[in-house]
Amino acid sequence: MVLFGLGILSSFVLSIIEYCIAIFLMLFLVTMGFVNSSQLPSWLPLKILTFSPLSIWGGLFLIIVVRAACEIITYQSKIMLTESVHARLRMILGYRLLMQKTRLSVMPLSQINLYMSELFPKATSFVFYGSQFITFCIQMIMISAGMLFLARNEAMIGIAGLCVMGYAVMRFNRLTNRIAQGVPEAQARLERSKIRVVRNWLLIKVLRLQDKEYKNYLKSVFLYYKNSVDAYFFGNLGGSLLPILGVVLIAIVVIVNVHIFKTPAVNLVAFLYLFVQFQQRVANGSNLIGGLFAHRAQFIESVNLFSSLPPADLEKAICPDRISSLFKANFNLDSLPGPKAAGETKTAGIVGPSPPSVTLRDVTFSWPKMGRPVFEGLWLNIAEGSQFGISGSNGSGKSTLLMLILGILSPSSGQVFLGGIKADEYVNRNHEAIGYVGTEPYLIHGTIRENITYGHKGGVSEDNILKAIEVVKLDDFVAGIPGGLEYMIEENGEGLSAGQKQRLTIARAFFRKPSLLVLDEPSANLDNASEAIVINALEGLRGLCTVIIVSHKPEVLRSADCLFDMGSLQALPAEGAANAWSIPDET
Repeated sequence: MVLFGLGILSSFVLSIIEYCIAIFLMLFLVTMGFVNSSQLPSWLPLKILTFSPLSIWGGLFLIIVVRAACEIITYQSKIMLTESVHARLRMILGYRLLMQKTRLSVMPLSQINLYMSELFPKATSFVFYGSQFITFCIQMIMISAGMLFLARNEAMIGIAGLCVMGYAVMRFNRLTNRIAQGVPEAQARLERSKIRVVRNWLLIKVLRLQDKEYKNYLKSVFLYYKNSVDAYFFGNLGGSLLPILGVVLIAIVVIVNVHIFKTPAVNLVAFLYLFVQFQQRVANGSNLIGGLFAHRAQFIESVNLFSSLPPADLEKAICPDRISSLFKANFNLDSLPGPKAAGETKTAGIVGPSPPSVTLRDVTFSWPKMGRPVFEGLWLNIAEGSQFGISGSNGSGKSTLLMLILGILSPSSGQVFLGGIKADEYVNRNHEAIGYVGTEPYLIHGTIRENITYGHKGGVSEDNILKAIEVVKLDDFVAGIPGGLEYMIEENGEGLSAGQKQRLTIARAFFRKPSLLVLDEPSANLDNASEAIVINALEGLRGLCTVIIVSHKPEVLRSADCLFDMGSLQALPAEGAANAWSIPDET
């Protein structure tokens, strides 16, 4: 609001300065002998006539300096306003991705890229054009009042002519709006094409689909290019016509004055100055309106992101703006509210809390817009320190059950407890003593040491890192590569095999010496030898850690104390389950 008010105040000051410049032009004509002092308007103070030409020129120079300063303030305030809006949009997107508890699924990467590269920049441009348009309206009203005061008849002719031209420009802007509505969809198509190529690069090469995908990619590129260029062309065309037509209009006003109205020359000069300024602002206003139409669709999509958050979440999402002003570059991010709670452990990798039991009481969970729940009325008890296996077909709800146990999702009804307290509260307190390994090996851009200790806040023991690597039999590999633990790997793990990536993520989980270890298809990228290494490592955790293993491989689940079938929602003792699996004897 401060920035907006500053821009409004500067707009009023700029309009008054235009009046002052018009008055000084009148005085300049008198001091140079072009007109007599008797031709000056009666409302001008007589003392002004005593000013020397040097004083008038000095005053005019001072006014121009003040005008330049006001223009800088007006423009900079709008830049700061729009950038603060841009920052808030990014805050809300980050909050929705990482902090919103009611968010049940991950936003597609193509949509995230669309927000960051297309929607947010053009939405902030819409805000910029909108704030400029308000300034434009204020200055138009002020200058038109001065024009009517100096030469009413000529002003009415000029304003009427500009209104006719403005109507023509609006027709162009409607066309601009229709074309601009296709820009976000074209950008979304381009993002989807890009993500599909990056994620499936090897498959595309193997199936020899590169020509087809390249053509689809080029179609997306050219569709976005055409829509963007056409939208800007018609928006700029309307603004470019006004200066040309404005020159014709000035000539008409002068001719009509000479033959009909015969307004005094000194008044006419001041009027023409204001009219030229008025015309320039109309041309700028036309460009502003064109920009508003061109970016309207992106602004609406960004507003929808605002409205997607409940008021309480929206307040939390933009709270950094209140903690540290956006005028400053140094943010005190440590003061942000987070999931910290009393008793939070700082001892991961050294001594963790005791293994928790896991209890689900009459749990029902449904995804939005799905008529049938994933599971209903589920009761489940996992003893502390036990190893619990979960099996089931794809889509049976295995990953959903894990997210409920880890407190990432909240059940539609019922309760989930870890160690006798609510799951999300337990994870908040003991998150450094929880290990998780997913199907896809997630690695960060950094050294092997940084990947092993990722998320760890306490002191790091070199021995603990080496022991974690030794457990998954990566110690020889690490010892043989340049730099050892300081070996740099890319975010996608380039330079490592699929099995090495997976074992590295398992070593990260073991490094934490977790009280709760959750493994979602941990052997998905492992060969038989590596799989055996992981199974032996899990045997060493028996009684020290509560382990939950999701797998479709009987070999991985052989060591489980109990097996849970997602199809029947029934738990089986280990012995009976082994028979049910019909595990073949190894030869």
